[in-house]
Amino acid sequence: MFRKLRHAAVVILLGIFSIGGFGLYLHSLGLPWLPSSVLFKSQVASAGMDMSGNSLGSFLVALGRNLNSNLDAYGGPQIVVMVAVLLAVFTRFRNPIDGFRSDPVKGVVGLFAALISFAHLTGGRLGSYSRYEVYVVVLDLCALALVYREPLNAWLRTATIPGHIIVAVMLVFLFSGYARSTLITPAAAAYVYDESYQLRRFVAHYYGRPVAVNHLGIIDYRDPQYVLDLSGKGSEQARRAIATRQPGDWIDQLTRGHDVDLAIIYPNVGPPLPASWHAVGRMDLRGHPHTLPGNTVVFYATEENEIARIVDDLRRFAPTLPRGVSLEF
Repeated sequence: MFRKLRHAAVVILLGIFSIGGFGLYLHSLGLPWLPSSVLFKSQVASAGMDMSGNSLGSFLVALGRNLNSNLDAYGGPQIVVMVAVLLAVFTRFRNPIDGFRSDPVKGVVGLFAALISFAHLTGGRLGSYSRYEVYVVVLDLCALALVYREPLNAWLRTATIPGHIIVAVMLVFLFSGYARSTLITPAAAAYVYDESYQLRRFVAHYYGRPVAVNHLGIIDYRDPQYVLDLSGKGSEQARRAIATRQPGDWIDQLTRGHDVDLAIIYPNVGPPLPASWHAVGRMDLRGHPHTLPGNTVVFYATEENEIARIVDDLRRFAPTLPRGVSLEF
């Protein structure tokens, strides 16, 4: 828009080479062009990669469902309202072209923020401690400050301290969900420490062999042992099995193929487990964790002859658990 064509070309090429190069790297490993975690969490991405549908229609349906879901989620209406206020700046002119000519910076900034917001609402995701959409909210707020800079500057010069306080309170009220996320983040981090971090500590320092899980997280952080993810976020084989609804024996095949004798499972999260597995212990966390699938984790031996060894490792681990976390056999 500002005739800086060389700058634009560099940005476009960097985007193509970085994202395209990463896709080529995944493809060279026999994986899809996008990471399994993205395909698992995004119906739009999986439909676009022709993984859950094989037509343009399925992709459009995924876009519509995703947009509807985001509009129902906290943050969606706020983004829509901010975009509407941004685009309202063009209503002062007979057509948008006049608006761009009168102040091209306002026009480009407003259109850019609106485009990014629309792209995120249709193809992106909201929620989960606001980490997905917070960049859009900040972008829209900054765009509003620039597009309406004259009235804002005029108000800032004349507003009293009570006026500033009222506006600040109104902003907190309008974005109260984000205020709540900020306030409960310390408690959420404490739950991660009490459960996920303890599981990682057990696997890395007590068990010391490959494990299977149905919820990834810090459990595989700097853990030299293989971690098989049965949810599909970190294993393309598991994701394909879940997406195509293969029978339950695929779990046995994966665990045996990766020499996994222990599975650490949240019982309220899928997929269904083989009936041949043996539950040997249960770890419970007091309270209502915000960041975890549940407050109970069950330890399963995938082979009967491994029960004694797993129980012995768990008994050595149990006395080291923090207050509020219990381990029963």
